[in-house]
Amino acid sequence: MSQTLFLKYRPQKFADLVGQTSVVKTLKNALSKNKPAHAYLFVGSRGTGKTSTARIFAKGLNSFDTTTADILENELTQQIADGDCVDIIEIDAASHTGVDNIRDLIDKVPFLPTYARRKVYIIDEVHMLSKGAFNALLKTLEEPPAHAYFLLATTEMHKVPDTIVSRCQTFVFGRFTIEQLVNRLQFICDSEGFTAETPALEMIAKQAEGGLRDAISLLEQMAAETNNTITEEATRQSLGISSPELLEQFWQAIQLRDTDQGLQVLKQLNKNGADFRTFCHDFLGFLRAEMHKNLNENQVLPLILKSIEVFQKAVLQLKTSPIVELPLEIALIELSKRGELQESFAPIKTNSVLKNLESIPTTKVATPTKTVASVKKEPTPVMPPQKSTEPLTTNNDLELSASLVTSKMETIAKVAGVPIFVRKSFEKSSPQVLSNTAVNFSFRELFHLEQVNKPEVVAPLQAAMKEIFGTPIEITLSMGAKSNTSPVVTPKTVKESDTKKAASVDDFLDF
Repeated sequence: MSQTLFLKYRPQKFADLVGQTSVVKTLKNALSKNKPAHAYLFVGSRGTGKTSTARIFAKGLNSFDTTTADILENELTQQIADGDCVDIIEIDAASHTGVDNIRDLIDKVPFLPTYARRKVYIIDEVHMLSKGAFNALLKTLEEPPAHAYFLLATTEMHKVPDTIVSRCQTFVFGRFTIEQLVNRLQFICDSEGFTAETPALEMIAKQAEGGLRDAISLLEQMAAETNNTITEEATRQSLGISSPELLEQFWQAIQLRDTDQGLQVLKQLNKNGADFRTFCHDFLGFLRAEMHKNLNENQVLPLILKSIEVFQKAVLQLKTSPIVELPLEIALIELSKRGELQESFAPIKTNSVLKNLESIPTTKVATPTKTVASVKKEPTPVMPPQKSTEPLTTNNDLELSASLVTSKMETIAKVAGVPIFVRKSFEKSSPQVLSNTAVNFSFRELFHLEQVNKPEVVAPLQAAMKEIFGTPIEITLSMGAKSNTSPVVTPKTVKESDTKKAASVDDFLDF
């Protein structure tokens, strides 16, 4: 009967364990001194050797050679390795979650072992037990019979109650390094007669993300696919790993702001049936390497850091996007068009606005019936003195009109530099001229009024209107006649420091 490579090369004694040096040393010392604890908790990600170590330790509890500090090879240890020993009880907590399962197990704990010296209970994925099952296990873990030992394994320690953890000796199993995985894979290839290129084994090791079981499974898959001749190119194609040249090409497209070239890379990946999540993972690894190489390069490092941030978000969006390549396309455009997109939403320069303003008509509009208390403002300049621009006119006798203010509302909002969603709410209002220095903006929807009715919004709007019309203008806000909602409280008095918050394109920082 054929066996999978992982089962065939599963460690059978302490000397076979890869890595986990401190764990192995502690367990061997406990067996050598014949002072093992009655409960152990093994914690680590999948494929790091938790269950294999538990089985080896179960052998050591029953047959340990103090001379070689390792497992004796005899009939008992062979039975344990084959899973035929009735005194070594191994259960999967994921399928035995209930309190009744644990009670049934606990009821048999007091009975002496039938064949072995010690009875060992191995509970895998222990965090899957229910609260009641954990409670039923507590007393037995605290005061077990002398012949009973518990070995618990979990990938999620935070789900194990503290009352259980405190009754166990805890060992953390770290992920295997690339070098450790490659060495083990090479050993298996030599034993099985496989021919494998070292770069191919490194790809497999990286893809396994520190898990030996995953690495061996991928090796077996590649051996079957390539007829036992594992090459770098075949491994890259089979695992969907992006080539360094492709990653470099994509990175150059971002650096050179060449959106078309970047989109061509994504189209080629889609045509080849590549996994975009794998590509994103590979590109983040590429960016990480670039970050380490350019730590002292202030010109390119900000772009690298921004790219990492953008593509980390893209990885999360890939899970829910109805169009699989869309998050990567958005990330590419955001980076290759950096500065341009933000500038289109940034406030336009005052000078360009003033030069294109139309002449001011003199029509007056009646004042509204419902107004909100005025927002007072000290007459201070919007921009610092060195950036100030000349107003459209200095004629204090000019009269405002509702039609004039309406035609300039978009310009006012852009000069004020308010966010786009606030600008849209502001443009929903209807201006009503109260006097040559006071304008009321009436809203039909309370939502839009609430968006504008803030000091940090009104102050820049007042400053922008002064720049455009050449005179301080007091703004009030109110609800329209069709709304049944009572007027809301106006913003607090605007201070001089607030008016200086009006943004300009000069404040925009490109990376």
